[in-house]
Parts: sequence; structure tokens; C-alpha cells
Amino acid sequence: MVTPTTPDADELDDLSQDAMLEDDLAVPDGPIEDEVSARERRTYVRTIADAPSSDSERQSLLARIAIRKIAVGSAPRIMAGATLGEATRAIRRSTDRDRVADLVIDTLDRFAPACEAAILLVIRGTTAIGWKGFQRTGTGLGEIAVPMEAGGLVPRAIELNVTLRRSSGELDAIDGLLLASLGRRDGDLVVVPISIADQAMCVIAIATAENAPIACAEPVAAAAGAAFARLMRDASR
Repeated sequence: MVTPTTPDADELDDLSQDAMLEDDLAVPDGPIEDEVSARERRTYVRTIADAPSSDSERQSLLARIAIRKIAVGSAPRIMAGATLGEATRAIRRSTDRDRVADLVIDTLDRFAPACEAAILLVIRGTTAIGWKGFQRTGTGLGEIAVPMEAGGLVPRAIELNVTLRRSSGELDAIDGLLLASLGRRDGDLVVVPISIADQAMCVIAIATAENAPIACAEPVAAAAGAAFARLMRDASR
């Protein structure tokens, strides 16, 4: 029996780096003055905390945040007719990080009809950066990056390693922007941690109608955590 070790951010980075290429980071237009300023601009990711107050300016900003989008229809799918138990087993048995993430999103899409949008956020330093997600309307999610130092449900869920849920009227400014980025101005924001060796390393952020049931979210997150932990162990051998 292998005793799980506590992962660190670098290990999870190794699992997710192909999905969030550094070359995708947005760099402002204009000449590069020197090597230091170039490096700073390559590594800076604007978050929803930087968003202006107007809707049009916010949408323009979100379009510039550098993460990858995903269309659920192009991702690996759970076999037709599968049960939730079979879907979570498929997640646990996935052979690479991208398939884990794809099947998490597909399982939520299929088994949580009240889930109107969801995105996997991976913690990288002081920012939770969107990896893969879906929006039930089919319009596709904008690009999302959430600051971890500004408070809100995402850093709190990571700290406590528990699922947190708030209605739109109870959300602070950052959480309200996250809910809006998922396509809702009202309803609930739900943040479900994905734990590896009892440490939350990423989360699933979900937008849903107020008090709508999404009971499958925690089993899906648990399956993803088990899959990532196994992939980390395998990579360290």
C-alpha cells in the first residue's frame, strides 16, 4: 500500500501546464523596452479583480485574460447510457490530466442538469486560473482568472477544503464577477474543492439557479482528486 504524500503546487502544475500554455498569456501591444519588462509582461495575468465597472469594459477585459477555452462537444465523452457511478470510475481511471478534466466537465454536463456553467480553476501562485469548463447555453465561457488574495469563495474553499455556496445577493464583488463570468447575474455560486492527499489544489466553480440541487458535484470532485493523486504517484516512480 502506498502512503499518499502531500502534493505541492509544482506537482499540480506539471499535471496542468500543457492545458495552460505560457505562450497564451496576453502581452500588451507596443515595443518591448527591455528583457525585465518583457518577462514581467509575459508572466502577468489580469484577473476579474482588475475588471472595470461597466459591462462592456468587463467583457472586453475578460476576453483578454489568457487561459484556454474548451468546447464540451470536442472533449472525450462518458459512454452513452453510463451511470454516475460509472462516470466517476472513468474519471478515477483516466490515464492523463487532460482526460480527467474533460470527463469532470462532461460528467457535470450530463448528470447535473441544474449546473448551468462550470469551470475548473487551478491554483497557480496567487491566482486561480481557468482550465476547462462549459456553459449549458453552448455560447462558451469567457476567459477567467480569480485573484486568491482578494477574498471570496475560491480562496476560502481552498483554505477550508469544503464546498461553499452563496446566493448572488450574498456574494462579495469578486464572487459576483465570477458568477457573471459564468453567465449569471442571479442564482447561486458554488465552489467545490478538488483535494489531493487532503489538500485542496484546485476547485470547480459552478453557476446554478438559487437552491438548485447539484448533489453529484462532490463525488465528481472526489474522483478527480483521486485521479490526480494517482497520476502524481505514477509520475514520481
